[in-house]
Amino acid sequence: GLLTMPIETIDIIIDYLNARDLQNLSKSCRQLRRAARIFHFGVNSPIWKDITNDLIIAPPISNYRDGVLIEGKFYIAVLTENAPMCWILDFTQSTVSWMQVPILISMNRKEYHPIRSTAGAAIKNEIYMFGGESILTGQPTNIMYKLDIRTMNLCKVIVNGNYPTPRLMHSFDPVDSGHIILFGGHTSIHDDDDMWVYDSCKNTWRKYLAPPSSRLCLPKDWIPTSGIGPGRRCGAAIFIMRRKIIILGGSRKYNDTEKNEYMNIFCPVKKNWERVQID
Repeated sequence: GLLTMPIETIDIIIDYLNARDLQNLSKSCRQLRRAARIFHFGVNSPIWKDITNDLIIAPPISNYRDGVLIEGKFYIAVLTENAPMCWILDFTQSTVSWMQVPILISMNRKEYHPIRSTAGAAIKNEIYMFGGESILTGQPTNIMYKLDIRTMNLCKVIVNGNYPTPRLMHSFDPVDSGHIILFGGHTSIHDDDDMWVYDSCKNTWRKYLAPPSSRLCLPKDWIPTSGIGPGRRCGAAIFIMRRKIIILGGSRKYNDTEKNEYMNIFCPVKKNWERVQID
């Protein structure tokens, strides 16, 4: 029966159901109700708790994309030139307050470049940070760092093959236990519309070209796409639903007259973009 199937198989079946079918499925038994709610809402039964806070000391002004949440703790790595620091907010405690932990640079000091306005994503106990603005030069960068929250060791990630161009205000989010999506952002002269996927196990980047560029002669590790892509933008939100990548919102630094009134949906299997208008 359905209940004897692996949860991964149940997820695939649920993917083909519409809203009414999901509602009916959730009424059948407790296990399928839980599966349907997690699939539809992302959580089963959220619980709100009252907390007190002691936020007298707070980190310096930072780009909100710097921070990541790991097992109830919120981490912000502030990569200054002389004393890089990790600020931690522990939501598992009854009283919430900031804690500062020095970051240990486990690389040649000359290889360390302080950056700001980077973007972070968590894979297990490691925080990956890509891009941002160099504090020394004021220019966008494509440096990627990895911070191990167990030891607070910071290292520079040297990837195999091609990697994204320098940028900031890009979207950078984990897809699963081993991959991170990077989309958009802007350089000093233009906004970007390309999407990259980082494989932490293989330490490689794969580039999904926007549909207009997919007609060109491509390197073998660049992947063409079809449909109507999201267009050039920065600061967009990325999330995963029904095994598809959804991009919403954002702005255009160099052309802010066009409104992003569409939600763009990408299917990695078909390599196709869809566009849904937001009412």
